[in-house]
Amino acid sequence: MPRLTKDMLVAAGQKSIRKHRDDTIDKYLARLTHINLARRKLDTLDHINLCHRLMVAYLYENRILRISNIGACTRMTHLYLQDNKIERIESLGRLKHLSVLSLSKNKITVVEGLHTLRNLKELIIDSQALPPGEQLVFDPRTLDALTPSLTRLDVSGNNLHSVWDIFALQRLETLLITNNTLTDLGGVMELLKSLPFLSTLSVKGNPFCLMSKFKEELVVSSRSLQILDGQDITPTYREFLSNWKTVLDSRREAAFISRKATPPDPYARPALKRVGVTLSPKFPSRLRATNTFFLPPMTGGPPPSVSGARSATLAGRTDHAPTGNTT
Repeated sequence: MPRLTKDMLVAAGQKSIRKHRDDTIDKYLARLTHINLARRKLDTLDHINLCHRLMVAYLYENRILRISNIGACTRMTHLYLQDNKIERIESLGRLKHLSVLSLSKNKITVVEGLHTLRNLKELIIDSQALPPGEQLVFDPRTLDALTPSLTRLDVSGNNLHSVWDIFALQRLETLLITNNTLTDLGGVMELLKSLPFLSTLSVKGNPFCLMSKFKEELVVSSRSLQILDGQDITPTYREFLSNWKTVLDSRREAAFISRKATPPDPYARPALKRVGVTLSPKFPSRLRATNTFFLPPMTGGPPPSVSGARSATLAGRTDHAPTGNTT
């Protein structure tokens, strides 16, 4: 694989700094402030320590395995190492002025080694190639160190199960947690309440996004939130949701109080039980075949009393009928 050489560093330097005739390569590299070594298929960072005044380094889309030889660049403010094969964050302890660090699409499992970067404002560490079933983990020392300065955090696509570690980052203004495995909407709502400066939030692609009105719940949980999943939150919309939340809470409280205060009715009609597509009562029916008192008679002929009366009447008419001629 290609290794980083001095000539490559000279070619990658900014055009505004020209190489003098009496300059050696080392002297010229010491005067560079910007280098662009993106998409060079590099696997190491040899000789980059010669760039003592380096402030911005574009090293993305390479094959870098380790962060090395960069500790001498103490003036570094922006470091872009996304889309490499880095497995561990190291050799960054001396970069006291670093404000933007991009480590997307690597193989990092633990966010560590940043406890001395007191000026770091943006940490982009999304879409790590994690082992199956594992999630991105934060070192407590790193969280404590980043609390006063970090304003932007991108941890999307890292199989996060909870947002507990993010509670410590009280200065966050932008938070991206898309495409994780977050199921607890209540936990995210509590997180928003604890971040007073948060203005931009992106949560799409999480399981809790399948819940109805989850966006409304998130908006009413944060007074500072202005953008949710790329959509602006207008003051009118926020006021409407605030009123909706107040009415909904009052109705829930009233329903709870009424259920708690009203005793059960002993004479209430028994509930109907669904059987298939019909409803059958739980109490016995009087029209069942076991109760023959309410069933119609099973015989087809008239009652005996009526038949006897009719026979007697017919017999009487026969007795008084005239017979033959009288002379």
